Amino acid sequence: MAVKPPTQKQIADLVGGTPMDVAFNPDTGALCVIAPTGQKFRFTPEDWQKRDLPGVENSEPPQETPSKPKKARKSKSSAK
Repeated sequence: MAVKPPTQKQIADLVGGTPMDVAFNPDTGALCVIAPTGQKFRFTPEDWQKRDLPGVENSEPPQETPSKPKKARKSKSSAK
């Protein structure tokens, strides 16, 4: 069943400004947004729909997508 997409105002409220890019999957309702800061956020339909309900406080900031851990480099002075 197709899910109704969020409005531009809802998306801007989620990320705190005009997004750089938005991808919406109508089958699942999943929303992927690139925030004005360049951070990538993913939202389930429950995430972005509950923020639109009147009287609901939005105390939780959006969750960052996990990135791969960076490998530690050896410095030239410690490598002998």
